[in-house]
Amino acid sequence: MVAHLLSRDDGEAAALSHRLDLLEQVLDSAIELRALVDMTGIASLQLLAEMMLREASREIDAAV
Repeated sequence: MVAHLLSRDDGEAAALSHRLDLLEQVLDSAIELRALVDMTGIASLQLLAEMMLREASREIDAAV
């Protein structure tokens, strides 16, 4: 992944880095939400956490 980033121009690499940072925040939120689901058993939160994790994973795969 690093070599892929290095092959891009600075602006493009900076934009990709920013996007990956945002996606990391989404993943962190989804993981925290999943932990909350485990503690509370609220099924609707579990579905939301699963959707967030899947979407973030797809976005990360598409970005790199």
